[in-house]
Amino acid sequence: MEKLNKNQLTNLFNKGTNELNYGNPLKAIECYKKILCIKEDNEIVLNNLAYAYFIIGDYINSEKLILKAIDINKNNPNFYYNLGNLYKRISRLDDAIKNYDMAISLEPNNHDYHYNKGYVLLKQKKYHLAWKFFEKRIFSKKYENKLSNIIKNYLLSSIDFSKEKKIAIVAEQGLGDQILFSSMYKNLLDLKINLKFINDIRLGKIFKRSFSNSEFISDNDYSRINDLIAEKYKFLFSGSLGQYFRKNINDFDGEPF
Repeated sequence: MEKLNKNQLTNLFNKGTNELNYGNPLKAIECYKKILCIKEDNEIVLNNLAYAYFIIGDYINSEKLILKAIDINKNNPNFYYNLGNLYKRISRLDDAIKNYDMAISLEPNNHDYHYNKGYVLLKQKKYHLAWKFFEKRIFSKKYENKLSNIIKNYLLSSIDFSKEKKIAIVAEQGLGDQILFSSMYKNLLDLKINLKFINDIRLGKIFKRSFSNSEFISDNDYSRINDLIAEKYKFLFSGSLGQYFRKNINDFDGEPF
């Protein structure tokens, strides 16, 4: 391969990154491999190439490249995080936890690291350990939207149901999560407190049939949500109910709701 100067290498890296961002991992792989032919110890390129292989499902090459990046720089938490994500994908859950722990030790305040560790602990059914890590999800970038900005000053990550009598439950992102976590709504309704539910409008009718006598509000009905704030409601994401109603495997009754 012809010798490339610094500017050409930078342009090639930028092209690879753009291809990755635009959903063209195979073209990104071509760019990154050309750079590594000249600078084989470039840890960032190794990490990006590993991610491109991860996207196309080549987990063997992805793992090799991330491990090589870690061998070059053992102080980059993102490398351990990416390796944890890889092991999570291929169900090597204990290895995923070890790498998330390494990432957390290097960058303790990164919410994504904690959240993903919690996710894996939930998959392992270690509920008593999982929920405190899983709670960090609500501070991650995926939860940054108009609704979250409106309720952020009234949002609870933990709650005393004996003291808070006006609670609005905010459904998680994605219909699957909204349906999954709604299995805990009956537990909540049994507490006989003043509840409102905020969810995707597509689930409004089925939720009303399943949980009668409750008000279900569309997650883009910002006027009604602002009314709840004025009425002094506190807000809680639906996944956060797990720390109260799903503390161990025996709390899952397996019955349809």
